[in-house]
Amino acid sequence: RKAETPGRRKAVRDCRRYIDQNWEGIMAYRLYPEVRLGVSAEGHVSHILAARLSSRPMAWSARGVDRMARLRVAKANGV
Repeated sequence: RKAETPGRRKAVRDCRRYIDQNWEGIMAYRLYPEVRLGVSAEGHVSHILAARLSSRPMAWSARGVDRMARLRVAKANGV
């Protein structure tokens, strides 16, 4: 048995929080195996942000800013 340390307790708490916050998705994954989709949305978003916000940032259109703001709000809301 591993010794209980503050770091280990924090790791267990973090893991439990992750599972609690993602439980619906975990259950959906198990209940509907035929619907398993592989997406790379987070990677694409990171790539777009990196290109837009790098050391030589690109300009934003009003429409692009609105869409990016909506995307960030959705992510913050757990969508």
